[in-house]
Amino acid sequence: MFRFSFPERSRGIVQSRHLGIALVILLVSFVAARATLEVAFAPPNAQKTLSACVKETNNTVAAENCLREAIRDLLAVYSTPQLMNATGAYQLPQNIRGQCHAIGHIIGEETFKKTRSLETALSACTNDCRSACLHGALTAAVLETMGGGYDEEDIAHADTETLTKMGKLYCDRSIVLCHGLGHIAYITAEALQDALVLCNSIASGFTAEACYQGIFMERTGTSDAATPFVDDIPYEIRDGDYTYPCLDIDQKYRHACFQTLAEFQLPLLENADIADPREHLSLAIRVCDALEGRERAYCFEGIGVESTFFGFRTFDEKELQPLCDQLPRAPDRASCTLGVLTKYFFIDEYATRYCDNIAEEERRSICYDGMFSWSERFGYSCTTQAGNFCACGGSQMCIAQQKIYEATSDTMPDYRFGLYGAPSNYREKD
Repeated sequence: MFRFSFPERSRGIVQSRHLGIALVILLVSFVAARATLEVAFAPPNAQKTLSACVKETNNTVAAENCLREAIRDLLAVYSTPQLMNATGAYQLPQNIRGQCHAIGHIIGEETFKKTRSLETALSACTNDCRSACLHGALTAAVLETMGGGYDEEDIAHADTETLTKMGKLYCDRSIVLCHGLGHIAYITAEALQDALVLCNSIASGFTAEACYQGIFMERTGTSDAATPFVDDIPYEIRDGDYTYPCLDIDQKYRHACFQTLAEFQLPLLENADIADPREHLSLAIRVCDALEGRERAYCFEGIGVESTFFGFRTFDEKELQPLCDQLPRAPDRASCTLGVLTKYFFIDEYATRYCDNIAEEERRSICYDGMFSWSERFGYSCTTQAGNFCACGGSQMCIAQQKIYEATSDTMPDYRFGLYGAPSNYREKD
């Protein structure tokens, strides 16, 4: 299993990745459920071609150039969902599966270039590999339509002092750009605490949380990092500690850290010769079950967020339910459910189907409320002429909960921060 981190790097090669990562997680999740849920086989020829490109992982330039050319040719033969399925299936070679986010990012970029339509590209992408294809399509669209207005050179080459000076401008502009700055902050600082302090200096509230999440995604060193094909600086691990580094940092950073805990655990699993995602899930549940309070909730939420690492590579609401249903306590199951929502968020009916399928009434209500909360806070509150949330569709349970939410939302936790809302030491709520 590969682990990736950042040596001296060619900024020219990775600068477009920095802008791409700035579109990660949040914005892309708003359109994730629009993706075509096509069941596609993983074409053997595509697997062979992609595997050949990433075989030499110590050469970033060669790997990326090879992948771009190969994917461009493969898209003339195979559909985007078929290529995405060729990157992340558990039966595939590790040198493809371990790079699924990076490869999927390029698939998304090339799909946009081929279709010349962001809407068409997004509908062709799947949500596999942590929405990599969607990230890539959005990146390509932004670079084309807004490239002249984005100072990608200054951000891509910025040192810590420069990032601090200009960072607030970018964070004020967009939560997703601030998330991208988190990635860049860790690349620049190469020290966790220094990067977190930088985020604090340029953002607050959930914008700062998005910045923290970028830092922890980058620090995992996995294919969620910005430049995936290098492995010169292994990040620190602590033998036998499956919560590291999330309990070694201040409380305000822990929610963001636990979002990627499953990825921090990967080197330890490799050392323990654990390859089966079911074994990883069993271990992860035991780790979370040993915690209490907010940390316990964050940990179980992270299991939902990282569901694909535990073998749940599906949108199907019935196939997803066992992930959270097996957890020991009702709050654990609710936290996990809030994490799973990041597979769908709130567009169209897919999240609603997942919430509808939850047997526990209270957890089902939290699922709907989480869906409404994300929608409302990001300005995607589409409603029908009858005043119902569009994603509710014909679900009477969803429509009924919407009425309750509208009457009580001011007193509810901000579910973007998990089951218990934002910690008290956040400077503001935005």
